[in-house]
Parts: sequence; C-alpha cells; structure tokens
Amino acid sequence: TFFQCAIGLTWLLVFMLVVPEWRDLLISVFLIGLMFGIFQLSARQFLMLAAFAFTGFASLSAYNVVVGNPYMDTANLLFRVAVVGFLLVWCAYFANHVSELRTRLNNRNDSLQELLSEVTMLAERDHLTQAYNRRSIIDSLGRLRDTALRYGNGFSIVILDIDFFKQVNDKFGHLTGDEILAAVADRMRSELRMLDELTPLEQSRILGRYGGEEFIIILPHTDLDGAEQCAERIRHSTASHRFHKDMAISLSAGVATYGGQESIDSLLRRADEALYMAKENGRNCVYAIEIDRSELAGSSEVVNLADYQQEQ
Repeated sequence: TFFQCAIGLTWLLVFMLVVPEWRDLLISVFLIGLMFGIFQLSARQFLMLAAFAFTGFASLSAYNVVVGNPYMDTANLLFRVAVVGFLLVWCAYFANHVSELRTRLNNRNDSLQELLSEVTMLAERDHLTQAYNRRSIIDSLGRLRDTALRYGNGFSIVILDIDFFKQVNDKFGHLTGDEILAAVADRMRSELRMLDELTPLEQSRILGRYGGEEFIIILPHTDLDGAEQCAERIRHSTASHRFHKDMAISLSAGVATYGGQESIDSLLRRADEALYMAKENGRNCVYAIEIDRSELAGSSEVVNLADYQQEQ
C-alpha cells in the first residue's frame, strides 16, 4: 500500500508539471491518493508520504516561480502551497488518529481472543487436572464414532481408576488427594506424549477425567492389542513412580475397542466391565474385553449403517 501510494503521488506530480492548467483539479486527486492508504498504513508511513507529497508540490511551485507560470502568479502559487500544506497536516493528524484507533482495536481483539481461548479451555477442561472433562470426551467419542461409521477407522478407549484412592483422601486429606489426581494426570500425559513421539501418525490421543478418580484415554486408529499395550505402559509408569511423600500409586485399567455400528454407551459399558474385572483380579492390572458380535447383533444399541448413511 505504501509503494502504491508513493507511485500514485509521483505520477500526480508529473502530471502537475506537464499540464499546469490541471493543477487545481489534480490537488483533489492528491488527497484521494493519500486517503487510499489511511486505513492500512502506520502513522509513520503516512507522515512519510505526506512529507513527500508536500515537498514535491512545494518544489514544483518553486520551479514555476523561477521559470514563470503563465496560468498563475507567484502569490497564487504560494497560496496553493499553503493550502496543500494545511490539508496534508490535517490528513496526517486524521491518519494518526485512525492508526491509534486501529491499534486499540487490534489490542482489544487480541484480548478477546485470549479470553475466548480461556473460556473454551474452561468449558472443555477439568479445572483440577487440566484433562478434558466428561462432556468433551463424549463429544470426541461421538465424532470418532461418526468417522468410524463413514470410513471404517477404528479406535479404542481405556478407562483407568486409581486404586484405593478413598484411603488416600481419608489418610492425608482431600487437598493431598487433589495433588495426587493432578500428578497422576501429568504422568499419563507424559506417557502419551512419548507415545506420540514414537508413533507420530497416531497423534491426537485424548486424556480426560471420566469422574472422581477415574480417567479415560481415547486412542484413535488403535486396535485392542495396541490399546492394552498403551494402558500397560501407563500402569507400569505410574506404579514405578513415587508421589506425595514417597507414596506409591497403582492403577486398574479396562480396555475396549469400538466394534463398529455400536453405540458409545455400549463401548463405555464394555470398558467399565473390563475395569471391574481388573479390580476383581487384584487391581494394578489391565483387563480387556472383546466385543461379542452375537450379543451386538441382537442389541437395540446397534446403529443401522444404511439408515445412518442416509441421514448423513
């Protein structure tokens, strides 16, 4: 924009020199050329253009005084230089005001974007652990289910429960319990980041707080064996770590893979059953339940694929 305005002003000065009888008309075009950049240029850039325009017009008028101008006398030339100078000063003042307004507006937009990001995070995240909340997890599962029905992309989930967490609250208090929850969530996140580095094509693993001391991990493009390995890695990493005051924490995990054409409730129920089996088998272990196709075939929770595609 700056160079466009500079080139336009240069051509106007050339026209004023070549066709002096059009000078009064071209003065108005002079201002239009400057106003073209008033909403795009900074105050400093606009001042540079205004100074260039005034210097060019004053030099052109001085040249006419020296060589003589048959269309106007020296007094008229000086009067026009003064008028142009006054108009350029006014334009520069107005441009500076517009620049300040634009800067304040941009700053306000940046603040609004930051506030919007904070509100979005508060709406999607659990305040204590910074993991996704239950509503966000259900929404993500719904989107993955739609993708699975449309393209056949499978996914798995892992529900993890902190073993004997009530004893931690009873013995050390709820504040310590909250610290343990946050620390365990951080431990899980660090393991998921390491998995992302190992298999970058399977990024976007999602950690959420399912409720209380239960967490859920969504694993896109992951089969049952891969989900079990992921859950076992997190279980082992947590069990080998020491938390508050050298406290040992263990996890029980239930794993399930989306079977295709089933509901999200059915998938979650199967993962909950697997978690219950892990607790029944002594805790601090991972248990997985494969989908029973015969039960799914007669279930009311099965999605009719033809009807779904027609709805889409």
